[in-house]
Amino acid sequence: MTRDPFRRGGRRPSASLLLAALVLSASVPNLGAQAPQDAPSLVRKAAEARLSEDWFGAVELYLAALQVNPAYTDAIQGLAESYYALEEYGQALTRVSEARRLKGDDPALLSMEAFIRIGLGETTKASELFRAVLARLPNDLEARFGLALLDLRSGRPTDARSRLMESLRISPRNARALLSLALISADAGRDRDAQTYIESALRYHSQDARTQYVAARLAARGGRIQEAKERARSALEIRPSYGEARRLLASLLLESGDSETAARLMEEAVARDRRDALAWYTLGIARSRLGQTDPGIYAFEAALALRPDDEIALRALEDLVIDATMAEDPRRSRVAAERFVRGRQFESNREYERALAEYRRGLKVDPYSKPGRERYAELLRLRGRPSSYLAELEFLKSLDKADPAILDAAENYASALTGTVGRSWGLDQLLLGKRPYKIVFFSLPGLGPAYHPGVGTVLARALRDEAARSSLFDVPFAAGTAGSFAEAFRSARDSGADWFGLIRTEETERDVRLSLDVYVARTGSPAASFSSLRSGNERVSRAVSHLAGLLESSPPLRGSLLRRNGDTVLVDLGRNDGLAEGDRLLVVRKGGISPSPQGIGITYRDTDVTGEIEVTRTDEEVSEGVLRRAGYLDRSNLGDSVVRKPEPPAPKPGSAPETAGKTPAPESSPKPGIQAGEPVWPGLFDEVRRLR
Repeated sequence: MTRDPFRRGGRRPSASLLLAALVLSASVPNLGAQAPQDAPSLVRKAAEARLSEDWFGAVELYLAALQVNPAYTDAIQGLAESYYALEEYGQALTRVSEARRLKGDDPALLSMEAFIRIGLGETTKASELFRAVLARLPNDLEARFGLALLDLRSGRPTDARSRLMESLRISPRNARALLSLALISADAGRDRDAQTYIESALRYHSQDARTQYVAARLAARGGRIQEAKERARSALEIRPSYGEARRLLASLLLESGDSETAARLMEEAVARDRRDALAWYTLGIARSRLGQTDPGIYAFEAALALRPDDEIALRALEDLVIDATMAEDPRRSRVAAERFVRGRQFESNREYERALAEYRRGLKVDPYSKPGRERYAELLRLRGRPSSYLAELEFLKSLDKADPAILDAAENYASALTGTVGRSWGLDQLLLGKRPYKIVFFSLPGLGPAYHPGVGTVLARALRDEAARSSLFDVPFAAGTAGSFAEAFRSARDSGADWFGLIRTEETERDVRLSLDVYVARTGSPAASFSSLRSGNERVSRAVSHLAGLLESSPPLRGSLLRRNGDTVLVDLGRNDGLAEGDRLLVVRKGGISPSPQGIGITYRDTDVTGEIEVTRTDEEVSEGVLRRAGYLDRSNLGDSVVRKPEPPAPKPGSAPETAGKTPAPESSPKPGIQAGEPVWPGLFDEVRRLR
């Protein structure tokens, strides 16, 4: 459990708990005793609190107004709006339903309920409500905006654009329509149209903080960082409490290398609102980049005290602790504890691969943890990896942390593994430097500022670490940040890598999408593209794991000829690599294999094939087999490469012989640019929705 830096007795209450406390306090006499006691005055003060985004204060004042006049519809409606802003959609729906009972089917209340229904995921009901408003008021801009939002939610930006352009014909200076069209145009790559719309919005609404904020985001998206910073500052000057603008400016300052100013800006943010978890996180990023370890750890732990499920903040904290503290530092065990707790939870749910991932990450933070390593070792044993299990027990012995049970288990397994392939050849198979392919990673800027500043660097490192865990890949250095494709290409080629990967991160409050474009380092030709979009709990770890799995499954199996005793040979491929008894491998002359000029593959000449191996015994990381030479001479040497023997292409069952000149009918496929089974990316929807 993460330590709460705000208080010594436990965690800060969540927003839901604070709201519950406010609701309960409504029954207590003299709520807001120091404020004016007439309901209209309380509602006016509540409106001022809403304007400064003090939603908790607004809720308290609206509740006080309802204590004076329980049927005051302005207070009920304002309370519904405040709950909506806090994403307490259930409470918001209760209040708007109460207001409708008092005022009937007022169009404003119908539209508000529709927006609340969108928050609850009830899009069909929301559409019905918006259409009911338009049936009575065909030019109602609120309902038109709502239907455009639903178009975006369904992945129909063209329809949304048409609706919003119609709204502009009704009201040519409508700020929300202009800003929405600017965002939709930018997302579609229509930069000139986006610039036209945002310039119109600035011409008519330059004193609107929201307009300056959207202009800043679009400038940042276009790489105009200085303009973006100026626009973000203007938004803050207009509305000093504008938290999103303050975080955007800090993100831009971090991107341009001004971590000191970003840190001061975030200190102001947490001074204004110590419940702002994102401000604490961003402060942690700034402090860590300044080399200020203790303040950085404090800030990240503050963010996690407020939002314990923030995976990005947790990874950033872990990375800082790994990089800046000694392995024996007691803070490491405190930070790693969360990983071990999650590992046990996944174990209890029988999600063993995810449990292993949590234990691995925890041990990277705290390598000397006896409980963590014991659980990790036990899972390895249960997953059929006895040699790896024994290695973990031996490590605990080397730390003088082995109790009698561990010592007995180590002795028993050492005896039981005596006749395995690796031991019969006198080889410690877990110390082999396999990794036949070399790949380097670079982080590219996202399409505009992300929800978490610096998230691209955090997740590029996470993907790099996951790939480095594979026995396939040699990842020689940490994931860097590349300003362009040419910069990454040059660096990868100079490093002698086989491939290089460009990682791009897109993020909303509830979703993350990681994209990986892989290129051949020798030629710069495209090799493969992968994408992983995940929502909900553990979305970050699931996205990283999925993307790493896609990458790991792409290259062909490849190993080396390690030892030889006549025609009996040992290769550095085993069960963990998918090898089984009876499999056949080709031996290729050392240096005869090179990456394919395109795609994630390899090429070699038939004349470089020196023999064929039939696998007879397998171990975790090595296998034994019988070598049959290719040709009269024995040309197979230690260090030669081994690859899986290609299977001959099998004809499709029941297929007719091909006719010359006849092209088979194409199979059905998804629309270009959309991966099969992948949901619509909600980033544009979320950006436009915040304009309400």
